[in-house]
Amino acid sequence: MNKILETIERIKDFINEYAYKIIISLVSACAILILAGFWLIRGSNLSTDNNGEPSGDQSNKVTSTESNDSGEVYVDVKGEVKHPGMYKLNSGSRVNDAIKQAEGFTKNADQSSINLAQNLSDEEVIVVDNYKNHKENTQNSFSNASSNNSEPGKIHLNSADTNELQKLDRVGAKTAQKIVDFRNENHGFKNIEEIKQVSGLGDKSYERLKDSVTL
Repeated sequence: MNKILETIERIKDFINEYAYKIIISLVSACAILILAGFWLIRGSNLSTDNNGEPSGDQSNKVTSTESNDSGEVYVDVKGEVKHPGMYKLNSGSRVNDAIKQAEGFTKNADQSSINLAQNLSDEEVIVVDNYKNHKENTQNSFSNASSNNSEPGKIHLNSADTNELQKLDRVGAKTAQKIVDFRNENHGFKNIEEIKQVSGLGDKSYERLKDSVTL
């Protein structure tokens, strides 16, 4: 019995002597568990955020792609403009806007070689022809067409001047000039039926003139 009492007393003494150390150890263990739980929860939230939203370079790439798809086009302007090069424009822009970005036409530009009202698309190439070269090519085309389609006694729509055109039935000076203007604006007649598109002429005029003209 005395031994048991002595053992109990020793235990009490041990607890009294080391109680504060035990308490400190328990508090430290609890703090470590709390911190560990906090970091686990925080890490889980970060992982969820990353799955829902790209970060770093990936985020920049998405932004760049959305920008190109939704609001911008890149076009290459070449030929007779003051500053050829690649330009970035807003989606919905037209060829005229790209020409303005390139500081306009040069003095040798053939402005009829492009459609200023045309809508731009991404990666489009705009080439403004040289007026002199284009004029020479057009004249050669007219000449070749005339020689290939030469028919005795007929007036050549792609080469005749106003005086020659007035030899046609009921074609006066004004109508002859309209035919020449149409020819110049459209780079020549592609077929005889196009004469119906000349202002003042139509189906009846075509029927009257078709046997008297050639390309």
